Amino acid sequence: ILFEIPQGWEWCRIVEATLVIVDCPHSTPQWTESGMTCAKTGQFQRFHLDLSKRYYVSRQTYEERVERLVPKPDDILYSREGGILGIACRIPAGEELCLGQRMMLLRPHHPTSSAFIELMLNSPHVTKIADASILGGCAPHINVGEIKAFPIPLPPLAEQAAIVERVEA
Repeated sequence: ILFEIPQGWEWCRIVEATLVIVDCPHSTPQWTESGMTCAKTGQFQRFHLDLSKRYYVSRQTYEERVERLVPKPDDILYSREGGILGIACRIPAGEELCLGQRMMLLRPHHPTSSAFIELMLNSPHVTKIADASILGGCAPHINVGEIKAFPIPLPPLAEQAAIVERVEA
C-alpha cells in the first residue's frame, strides 16, 4: 500500500485492470508513402496521440503487425523505450492503425475505464514508479513485466468517470 485510498477503492496492478496487454513487434516497419497508419512514439503526448503527420505501412505489413491483436479506438498506447518513455495516450475514435516500435497496447476490461487507466499511467504516482524501473543507459527502456506490475488505486466505475471528467475540465 503506497498511500491511503478511499473506502470502496482497491489497489491493483495494471495487469489486473486490463483484458490484454500486447507488446509491439520488435522490428522497424517498412515505411511506405501511403497505406495503413502506423503509430510512432514520437506522436505520443500525454493524453493525446498526434496523428496530424501520418506514417504508413503496406496492408501486408499492417496485417503482420496486428497479428497478436488489432488495435481499436480507446485502447491505450504506452511508450516503453527511448527518450519519451512513460507516456500514455488513447487511440482516437475512427482510427485504424498498427503499432510501430517501442510501445505497448493496453485494453482495460470492464469495469475499468480506458480514460481512467490512461490518467493513472500519466499520473505523477506511476511516472515516479516508471522512472525507478528504467533500465539501460544508451537505450533506456522499461520491461513489459514491470509495467504490468505497476500498482494503481482503482475506484468504482462511477468514480472513475467522475475523476476523469474533473481532470478533463
